[in-house]
Formats: sequence, structure tokens, C-alpha cells
Amino acid sequence: MAHETTRPSTPAALRRRWDEQRVDQVRDQLEQQAKVARGPHRVVSPWGAADDVPVDLRGLPGGKDGLAVHYVTLGSLDLSHMKGRLHVYQSELAGCTLDGAALSVGSILGRRLERCTFVAARMPKVRLAGTFVDCDFTGASLRGATLGENATFERCSFDEADLSDARLVGGRFVDCTFGATVVSPLTSFERCELRGSGLPVGELRVEGCTVDGERVADRWDGRVSAEEIEDQFLAAYVEAAAAGRAGAVPLEPESPLPTDRGDSGGR
Repeated sequence: MAHETTRPSTPAALRRRWDEQRVDQVRDQLEQQAKVARGPHRVVSPWGAADDVPVDLRGLPGGKDGLAVHYVTLGSLDLSHMKGRLHVYQSELAGCTLDGAALSVGSILGRRLERCTFVAARMPKVRLAGTFVDCDFTGASLRGATLGENATFERCSFDEADLSDARLVGGRFVDCTFGATVVSPLTSFERCELRGSGLPVGELRVEGCTVDGERVADRWDGRVSAEEIEDQFLAAYVEAAAAGRAGAVPLEPESPLPTDRGDSGGR
């Protein structure tokens, strides 16, 4: 493994140091470790020794194939400023860092993640499909996020996160915080259970939810705004289709990007 004489720190510098061979080294290690039945498993950085902690994978470019983390138990991976699709399936990650990551649409985080940080990460339409314990999503963009079946969050921070257009169905949130979380008229919490914290404040849709065991009233303060967004989407699609540009229109309505951080919510 090569050792760096200087430690790059900017996202651009971190991504430039990777070449196809180094990315393939990481992919090959993950594939081989997945064949080992029992963890914990181990991945070594192209720039580190076998016992280096955290494992320096900062700025890793997933490329068109993305990065598949399947059937492994891993800890202390530093994937800060990673770019591309990330597919975590039937895996357990602990103490991993994805701060500032730019994950592509279609990324999935599944099974169990503990003490992982996603501070200021961009994760549009990510699917959160597992158990998340003591994870930090502060300032992350989770626009259009969805939940897998029985998704659970324990002591997670969503402070200042962007949950615009997120559709959170059947999730369980225990002692999580939603301070200054951004929501949109297309954000929805449906059949969610919250304990130790309240729902975010704003124009989001709330349906069939409980807080500390008590059913809360259904509401959708942004219904009119949501209908306007949907009408604008349909008009844009019809216009684009008539001009032969239907492929340039998003597949579903999307709220405008926020211009401020909105109100506080939760505890």
C-alpha cells in the first residue's frame, strides 16, 4: 500500500488521488470479505497499513457501478466526501464517517448502522432500510428519502437536515432530534412511531402517527402548496412531452430548493 507524504483535505483533492486501480482494490476487498461468513471484516486503505484506524477511503468515487457493501460487518471506515452510488445491504457498519458525501440517487443504506455520521452529506432519494443507532444526519440533504420496512432510528440527529419531499412510512424514531429540520409540503410522516421527540414543524403531511404512545391529529398544512407543485409539474411535463423533451422532466413532483432553514421542530 502506498503512503501519502501529504494528507489531502479538500473534497476535490481527495477525489483526484483515486484512480480506477485503487477503486477496484477496494471493491475486490469488499467482495472477498463478503465470502467470509463471520465478521468483523476488514478493508485496508490503498494509502494505509492493515492496522490503520480509521480506514482512509475519503473521496472515493463510486463511478457508474457505485460501491457495494454487502454481507459484511465493518467499522471505522472514513468515506468522507465519497461521490457516487452507495449500496449497503445486509451489512453492519459502526463508527463510519460519510460527512460531506455526495451519494447518487438510488443509494441504499440497510440492516444496521451505529455511530455513523452523515454531516452535510447530499443523499437525494436515499432509501434508509434498517436500524440506525446514534447516527448523525445534521445538515444532510435527504430530499426525497424513503424508508424500508420497519426502519428504526434510535438517538439520531436530524437537526438542520433537509427532509423536503421525503416520504417516511412506518418508521420508528426513538429519542431523535429534529431541530430546524427543513420540510416541504410534499414531506410526509405516515404511520410513524415517535418516542422522546416530537414531529418536525412545517407544512409536512402527518397521517396515522403516534408520539410517546399517543395518536396525534392528522394534518397537512401544506396541502394547497402541494397541489400547486403537482399542477406545475403536470404542466411542465405536458409542455416537455409536446416538445419531445419528456425525458428531461423529473419522474415525480419536486419542491423548490429551500432558501432558508425554516422552523425548529422536535426536541
